[in-house]
Amino acid sequence: KWPVTFNVAAGTYTTQVVIPAIADTSVTNTITCNGAGISNTTVTFSATTAAASHTIRLQNAAFVNLQNMTIAGTGNSNAWPLHLMNSSNIKIRKCRIEITGNGAAGTSNVFVPIMVNGSPPSAFTQAVVDSIEIDSCNINGGYACIWIYNKNGANNKIRWNTFNNPFFYGVYAYYISEIKIIGNTMNMLATGSINSTAVFIQSCYASSGQVHEISGNSI
Repeated sequence: KWPVTFNVAAGTYTTQVVIPAIADTSVTNTITCNGAGISNTTVTFSATTAAASHTIRLQNAAFVNLQNMTIAGTGNSNAWPLHLMNSSNIKIRKCRIEITGNGAAGTSNVFVPIMVNGSPPSAFTQAVVDSIEIDSCNINGGYACIWIYNKNGANNKIRWNTFNNPFFYGVYAYYISEIKIIGNTMNMLATGSINSTAVFIQSCYASSGQVHEISGNSI
């Protein structure tokens, strides 16, 4: 029965997906959604409301892996293509997560390719989020490529990704107890804000035995 892998066939799927809490998932009982590669499997959606601005939303989920696919948001007023809402122990690997269209150069946090928080529609809702790994992805466009509004979450890792053309932030992280941002390439938008910041962490106080690490990044 466990672990479970869903192989997502090549194709373009225009839809919204919500993955909820699933009984019996654990460190060994994982669920993996595996595409056929970022050039072959695309999930895309044009959101029209702030409350449902996602293409894929993990809602109260745990021990879920997404890999080898493109996740795109094309909404003109809202786009959080990948929304990790109150979800922990999530691994995102070898994906392309992007905003296209008007939101690609979005000037507010209604346009964020990877949003990690407590609930929509506001980006400023906290959640205790642990063990998020975003690894070897291409993350394109938006106000910030990754936005994490946490509440003392630990063991979060952003490693070996390429960020392309965020308007203001590469990574925005708030109130997180442990984050490692390692080996990323951050190509900030040339016509973005003059105050743009590749890595912004605020009120991130490491607890005993926890360590923040920002190293090996190219900006």
